[in-house]
Amino acid sequence: HVNNNWSYVGGLVGKWDAGGTLANSSTNINISSKSDSMSACAGGICAMGSWEALTMNCAAYGNVEVRGANMSSKVSCSVGGIMAAGGGMVYNCYFGGNLVLINAIEAEEPGIGGIFGSAYVNAAAKDCYYSKNSKFTENGKDLAETYAIGVSNVEERFTDLKAVDPDDNLALKMKKGLGSKAKETAAAYFDKLKDSRAKYNFNEKISLVPAFYNWAQDENSKLLPIGEVNDGSDIPDPSEPE
Repeated sequence: HVNNNWSYVGGLVGKWDAGGTLANSSTNINISSKSDSMSACAGGICAMGSWEALTMNCAAYGNVEVRGANMSSKVSCSVGGIMAAGGGMVYNCYFGGNLVLINAIEAEEPGIGGIFGSAYVNAAAKDCYYSKNSKFTENGKDLAETYAIGVSNVEERFTDLKAVDPDDNLALKMKKGLGSKAKETAAAYFDKLKDSRAKYNFNEKISLVPAFYNWAQDENSKLLPIGEVNDGSDIPDPSEPE
């Protein structure tokens, strides 16, 4: 997608202006967002997130690329594995692709992250993952380190965001996040962060979803939606010995 103004491109949603819940969804496509004169952003699931929305139990694959005309080194264009920029809650999601960010002016803090590229003051995320094999490239250079959040001044709003080996029980990790206790813990975490700018209501948002679904993995370890309803059972952390 090429635009001469602001450019928002997402695997499922471009610019999300309303509240609500996006769940049980996956993408496996290459995404490109380019603006010749303004900033641009692209996300594996959503480009610009809504302040009062919830993105949950989603997975994104493919390469996500942004080329934009940022106006200074203080402001970066944004590319994210799940969300490029904006706010809202992100929970129990996974990104398994690569990210490319090209700023017209090299940014002091590049907006490139496995979960959020640039997280605004009303953004929050918990229990999300991205592949440790994902490659992040900024202005033609592969980054030596990768991050779940590219740019943010509200680090206390993000917890348990991890780069993981997709061969290591990834589907089970996602299933664990749908257990009753895990959702109760998530609700308490997001509720604690409520303020005038972030009117989170996790339980209200998940009540909009009739059922959450488990995942399987194919021979290449990619997550696959299998149409199996999660019953809310609590399971041990797959990374911990019994």
